[in-house]
Parts: sequence; C-alpha cells; structure tokens
Amino acid sequence: MKYLELGLAHLAKLECPLVVGNIPDTGISFERVLSLGKHAGTKTVAKANERLRKWAASRASVGVLDFLKFHQQASRNFEVEVVGKRIPVGKNRELFLQWDQIHPTLEG
Repeated sequence: MKYLELGLAHLAKLECPLVVGNIPDTGISFERVLSLGKHAGTKTVAKANERLRKWAASRASVGVLDFLKFHQQASRNFEVEVVGKRIPVGKNRELFLQWDQIHPTLEG
C-alpha cells in the first residue's frame, strides 16, 4: 500500500484529465510469471482498489477503468464487455491478454 500511496501522490500533481486502471487480481499468473510471494492477495487487491476508487472520486477530472473486471472476464475466456460492446465467449484470453495473462495486448 505504501507504493500505491506514493503513486497517487505523484498523480495528484498532474493538472489534466486522467484515466487510471484499477488493479487486477493476478492470481491466475502463478507459475507463469509470479511466485506465490509476489501476489498481493485478493484482500489486498480489494483494499487497494477501494483506496483508488475513493481517491478518484474526490477528483472531478479522474476516471477509473475497471481493469479488474476486464481481467477477470478475459482471463477466464468469459464474455467481455468493453465500452458497451460485447465480445462473446471464446478466445478472449489470447485476444486481450499477453502470454503472462497479466498485461493487456494492443487489443486489450
């Protein structure tokens, strides 16, 4: 959480409209990129996202992109909804996430 607060302090200095993504739960990436010790845990991710939401809500020019939901949908090959457009069940993991299943592709 220390690094989240540091990041938010840096972002607060910007004087422009800003869109930030919330934090995905990267648990699916165990044994690909992350070891168990590198995963913050679901409770910590939820706490960090709540802090981010509250921080953004207090700033009129900041919006939050729900990357957590997007990542959950894409990593499980569920239907993905992006800007009101629905992408059906299928190859969403390969289409929207890189090999590490954390970072989005260009399409993602």
